[in-house]
Parts: sequence; structure tokens; C-alpha cells
Amino acid sequence: MKSTENNLHHLFDEKVAANMAAAFLFLAGGELYFLKLMKLMYLAERKSYQLYAEPIVGDRMVSMNYGPVLSNTYNLIKTGSNQVAEGGWETWVSDAENYKLKLRKSLNSIEDLPMLSEAQIEIVYSIWSEFKDYDRFELAKHTHNICPEWEDPDGSMYPIDLSRLLKVLNYDDVAISHILNDLREQALIKERILNATTAS
Repeated sequence: MKSTENNLHHLFDEKVAANMAAAFLFLAGGELYFLKLMKLMYLAERKSYQLYAEPIVGDRMVSMNYGPVLSNTYNLIKTGSNQVAEGGWETWVSDAENYKLKLRKSLNSIEDLPMLSEAQIEIVYSIWSEFKDYDRFELAKHTHNICPEWEDPDGSMYPIDLSRLLKVLNYDDVAISHILNDLREQALIKERILNATTAS
């Protein structure tokens, strides 16, 4: 299944990632330690797979020392976006300062975020309600216990195979095969759209 999973990188959507980050930042009062934000976003992505067999952000998942991480989102936090597009990461999230990220654009409610569906917003509320009282290090440690797909990378970084995550979430082999095929088709469509836009 690794070959199938390697074709899923086009699923990642920076604008959706920015909206999810903005949602958690708004619920937190406008700022969060980036470590806690990363854990909340991972748990929301994981919850979406559990409930709907599909991602919110479409990010690549990896194991790092402080627990599981969304790889592309982590890179956005650390280095910012290479493409400053309206509605992307730079629109919603400030650069990290003193290990914290801040909401860059004002919001009245997370329901106003254009890239999140009602179901995705419900997931954000659910994850926030469950984990908002953890500090960043407690939450990072807690993900070691509640995310069996995480492996200790011993200072390195290990990819989390989507098939492994789905297995942990109690999907059987037939369902996993169908889910991966569906995601591969979605990624291919996004790739074609991207290539067509670039060519024009």
C-alpha cells in the first residue's frame, strides 16, 4: 500500500490547514503554543478519518519526538508558506514568536471560516472541548498514549502509513483498500487541476 500512499501528497490543502489553525486559535482566545496547535490539528485530522474515512487537511502524518504531527502543516509553522496566496497560511496565522502562534485576521466565529464544512467545524469543537485544558507538554505526552500509530522516532522522524492509522481506527483490510483508492483518485484530480492551472 505504500505506493498508493505515496501518491496522496496532492491531497494537502494549505487554505484548509490555515482555516483549521485559525479555528483553534480563535477558540483559544487568539494564540496558542505551536506545539499544542500541532497536536490539536493532528487529533482533528485523525478524528475525521475515524468518523468519515477522509481527512480535513489531507496532510502527511509523521511520528516525531513530541508525538504525531501533520508534516506540511508543521513546515508552515516553522518556515511559513512559499506561496503567499489569499486565504492561505499567511492570511490567518502569524509567525511563531516565543513558541506561540497568533490569529492574524479577526473572526466573529469559526463558522465564518470559508474552507471548513459543518462536519469539520464540529470536529474542531469536539477536539477543543476534549483537550483544551491540557498544557502543550501534557497533550504531547498524551498523544503517545492515545495514538497507537505513533512510534518513538528516537530523535528522527518516521512516516505514519495511512493504512496503519486506518487499521488502528478499526477499519478492516477491504475498507482500507477502498479508502486508499478513493483518496488516490481525489489526489489525482487535484493534481490535474493544479497542472492545468499552472499551464494556463
